[in-house]
Amino acid sequence: MFSRTRPLMLLVIALLLCFGVAQSATLTGRNTVEVVQVLSGDTFIVKHQGETFELHIKDIMCPKKGQSFFQEATDLTTSLILGKTVTVEAKYDPRSRRFYTDVTADSRSLRYTLLGKGLAWAYNTSDENIKRYEKSVRKQKIAIWSQGQPVAPWDFTPKKSEVVAVNSDTSPTTKSKWLIAKSSDNTSESIVFTDSYGYSNGSKNVRVVDVKSDATKARIKQQVLQRLASSRYDDFLNAVVRIFVRNSQGSGFFINGKGFIVTNYHVVKGYRTVAVLQRGHEEAVRGTVVKTVPSKDLALIEIDSGNDNYLDLSSRTHSVGESVMAIGAPEGLDWSITRGIISAVRTDDGKFGQSVGTTLIQTDTAINPGSSGGPLVSLEDGIVVGVNTFGLRATEGLNFAVGADEVYDEFKDFL
Repeated sequence: MFSRTRPLMLLVIALLLCFGVAQSATLTGRNTVEVVQVLSGDTFIVKHQGETFELHIKDIMCPKKGQSFFQEATDLTTSLILGKTVTVEAKYDPRSRRFYTDVTADSRSLRYTLLGKGLAWAYNTSDENIKRYEKSVRKQKIAIWSQGQPVAPWDFTPKKSEVVAVNSDTSPTTKSKWLIAKSSDNTSESIVFTDSYGYSNGSKNVRVVDVKSDATKARIKQQVLQRLASSRYDDFLNAVVRIFVRNSQGSGFFINGKGFIVTNYHVVKGYRTVAVLQRGHEEAVRGTVVKTVPSKDLALIEIDSGNDNYLDLSSRTHSVGESVMAIGAPEGLDWSITRGIISAVRTDDGKFGQSVGTTLIQTDTAINPGSSGGPLVSLEDGIVVGVNTFGLRATEGLNFAVGADEVYDEFKDFL
């Protein structure tokens, strides 16, 4: 009986494997692709095996939209690769969820072409040749380097298109407030209804009338909501949660849109279920502790509902002096932000209670009871550099976070 069924089983397995390969195109490794769109000097879209992928040129970063020389960098990359078939050797970084590659255009690396024209910075690279080349171009003071001290793209905050109220009144039919608004990037006017007038965070019910285009309606609505928002840090704050157990509380943050939340082990120690409160929600939901790593003071919680706001884990090397912020609920004060710098990046030798070899980010950013488990976020690129863990109470400004690399290593199967 076994000898008759075995060939059939092998055939089924082979068919399943072939089906799986056919259904999942991958770009990792060396591939020939068609460039179908250029988004910026260092970012473009390619088509491969019927699917599209966004690629980023490794080791450099070009000006962002809104910065000087953004268009020049975009135009240069467009002229060299758009509509062409190129060979890429892409590497996927699961922490940033991006593909990075180099591209050869006109028999030269596109990285060096952009750097040589003064249209890119060396970024997150260990390649000494790239660093030296950027340094030599700086001395020539061309393009971005002609501006003296140009703002690096990772420090640049683009100006958002705002909606400016020019008139307001109360609707006689709906009794709700309305305003005539003008977008700062054009001269068109629209009537925007809200359930309460003013730029308060409480108003989220927005209707746009007298506009035919659905796309324009959506754009105007988004602009109004941005203006109503109470903080430019809302996306970060909305990714952070409060965690409650019987006699204590802490913080945590979403690492993807599937409902997985990272926190400290000491926050959930001894509990298999916890209460999770999201920002803007009136009631907490049940969270299940799905994995703990006591030796690194890390834990992973899952809730049934996902969250569109989540934070990416850093995959780059961080420098002493880099500006960071910690988000949490110190002493129960909801969704608070404290700012500071990275004081040092250390490897625990056992004196701090983590397993030997654990990456610890030392910071002067205040981390108090209730903030444990919250994220330590780089203000340079908005990526999580660590999980706030503890502070030495007897010493001011001596606080620690478990490095993002440790979080990724322990929970990568859930990302």
